Amino acid sequence: MDWENVQRDVQTTFPDVRRLAPDTLIQWFEEDGGRPVRIVDVRAKEEFDISHLTGARHWDGAAESESAPGGVGLDDRVVVYCAVGYRSSAAVRTLQDMGYTDVYRLDGDLFGWVNAGRAVVKDGEPVDKAHPFNRRWGELLRPDSRADS
Repeated sequence: MDWENVQRDVQTTFPDVRRLAPDTLIQWFEEDGGRPVRIVDVRAKEEFDISHLTGARHWDGAAESESAPGGVGLDDRVVVYCAVGYRSSAAVRTLQDMGYTDVYRLDGDLFGWVNAGRAVVKDGEPVDKAHPFNRRWGELLRPDSRADS
C-alpha cells in the first residue's frame, strides 16, 4: 500500500466528490470577513480525540446520516476529512443528499495534512501526531507522526 495508489483509488471510487486543496483551505481561513468555513471530521471519536484540525467538529457521518453535523447550515461552506479519503468522500455524498450545496473533501485528508507538517490540535493545544486507524493504514503516515493506537 502506498499513498499515491490510495489517493488514486479514492478519486476513482468517488469521482463526483469535489476536493479542496489544503492551501485553498488555509487561504479561506485567512480571508478577513470571508464566508465562514465549517470543518467536519468524520473519523471515529477515538481518532478525533488524538488530534484534529483546528476548529473541526466531530461527526460520525455513517452512524448519524439522519442528522446533520451540529452547527453546520445547509448554505455553509463545508470541508470534510477523515484519515485518507474514503469515509470523507462518503460523508460528502451524504451531506449532498441532505441538501448541502457547498461541500468538499479535503484533498489528502488528515494524513496528507499531517505528512505535510501542517498543524493539528488536541484539546486546543498543538500536537504532531495523528491516529493511524490501524497498523496497515498507519503505514501511510510518517513514522514520527503516528500516535499509539
